[in-house]
Amino acid sequence: MDLDVAVIEAAFESLPYINSFEEFKPNQALAIPGSSLPIYKVSAQYEEMYWDLAISIPDDFPYVLPNISLLVDPPFAPFGHLNWKGSICYKDTQGLAADIRDPVSVLKGCIVEALATLKEHSEDSSRMDLHQEFEDYWESLPSDYSTTLCFFELGSEFKTLTAFEDTKNSRKTNNPNILAVIDEKLNEKTLYAPINRIKGAKQRKIPYIPLIDKIEPPPLLSLWTAEDIIDLIKNHAKPNVLEKYFRWIESEKWANFFSIVFSHPKPNGELALWGVRFHRKEKAQHPAKASSAGWSVMPLHLRNQSPTYLKTRGGANTGLSEKKVLLFGCGSVGSHIAMNLAKAGVGEMYLIDIDILTPENIHRHALGANFIDSIQQVPKVDALRWEIELNIPGVKVLTARANIRQFIEEIDLNNYDAVISATGDFSSELALNIHHHESDISTPVIYAWQDGFGIGGHVMQVACPGERGCLECLYTRSSGFKPHPRTSFIAQGQTISKHIGGCSGVFTPYSNLDALQTSVLATRAVVRVLDGHRSNTIYSWRGASEELEENGHQASVWYKKAEDKQLQDEHRYIANNCKACGSDH
Repeated sequence: MDLDVAVIEAAFESLPYINSFEEFKPNQALAIPGSSLPIYKVSAQYEEMYWDLAISIPDDFPYVLPNISLLVDPPFAPFGHLNWKGSICYKDTQGLAADIRDPVSVLKGCIVEALATLKEHSEDSSRMDLHQEFEDYWESLPSDYSTTLCFFELGSEFKTLTAFEDTKNSRKTNNPNILAVIDEKLNEKTLYAPINRIKGAKQRKIPYIPLIDKIEPPPLLSLWTAEDIIDLIKNHAKPNVLEKYFRWIESEKWANFFSIVFSHPKPNGELALWGVRFHRKEKAQHPAKASSAGWSVMPLHLRNQSPTYLKTRGGANTGLSEKKVLLFGCGSVGSHIAMNLAKAGVGEMYLIDIDILTPENIHRHALGANFIDSIQQVPKVDALRWEIELNIPGVKVLTARANIRQFIEEIDLNNYDAVISATGDFSSELALNIHHHESDISTPVIYAWQDGFGIGGHVMQVACPGERGCLECLYTRSSGFKPHPRTSFIAQGQTISKHIGGCSGVFTPYSNLDALQTSVLATRAVVRVLDGHRSNTIYSWRGASEELEENGHQASVWYKKAEDKQLQDEHRYIANNCKACGSDH
């Protein structure tokens, strides 16, 4: 059903909450989005409360819900789910499915939801939701500046920040814009792309002032004055913060503009981030020392980009920020593990691999051709470090070109919270396994490897080296050592590697999707271990056998007996006569 004026007005008339309605032209301050349909002023009554609303129905309704605003005359004390212009946040549309076959019911339902939201939050004397959503309300205030990215951790102490200013006005705002704000202590050698892109911009020092109390935001359609801001600082900052701020004022040369970044506590314990920019026509003393007359104040819309915030917002584990992991092997599986761990929140990684990134790698490697140089060959570890540090803030990456055997003799594995090996070099990994058990090493070691032709992948977790169950168990039979792991999904005695262009072009056939699936399995194992869940376990994912069989090979008995797509085994793989962990070792 298409909505036209007659249908809309019939819907209004059928709602018992609506007393009257008329077409309406809102003033510019309200900034109500228009459409080809009229905007309506609606007078409504809901449970003995009276409200005047402005309702705008978008052209792509009901896929996009109506904008419903409260019509007020300033000053009007704000409350939850209402922005500075009066727009009502009456429905969380995340995951919402509207009944697109019945737009009239959707429209009527939205109006009722908006009225119920107004009643609920206008009667909340604590204004809990308003204080929890302070930043959303603040961003609805008008500003001449584009959003500023903030790459620093919020805290409870005064500090000086570095602001990068857009003096060329590339964003076409009315005044020079602050592109970003970073902590002065941030490593200037950081590769993180959003910071790297602006390092040539003009820099200016600005203060960060943490306030200790929740702040009442400006009333609807009203703004704070310079005097209001100075009073907020004096009344809501700790004495030592106030002292440091005034000392900083004395040390600075003042122009006719300056900025301040603030934070204050929200009900859930998090900190609200906001800022202001002072401006006047002529230079003058700071308004905290002299008169605030002549100073105007403009809100700064700040976007928190600190590593802690981004990890929380992106589903990463902030508890992993202090964890250090060592990764052997940065090939198809290992490169995805490294990227996964960085995005999972791990704070420091040491990447070990001896190979160069080549074009043959790109279809199943985490990196693409951007890091391939025919003149200056790029080691996989360096390319992976650049990719991680360019795209993920707050991760420290170290690298070394070496193999397992070289490295384990030179470094104490106990300095790491987890060690991962994804080299595909099973003899060297067996050497690591022996070193793990024969040395006094408590660090968990996780091995990850890929079976060919998409039939599956495996992750061996040896988190308790003093107990039975290790990598060598897979190669141990009653008759002694066998060169084929018992948990392989491919039957023993078959050569599945392929050759393109001679012996130097040998490779194991599997796809990027296979490597991704094994890397996810491995990453989950590492995160579980870092969270303190310790056991000796093998995990496997089981794929289809058709491609293996089409190439003339056979699946193993272990594969045929497995029924689930995702396998976990803590007992069957263990060999009592294993020379590394068995009863005779």
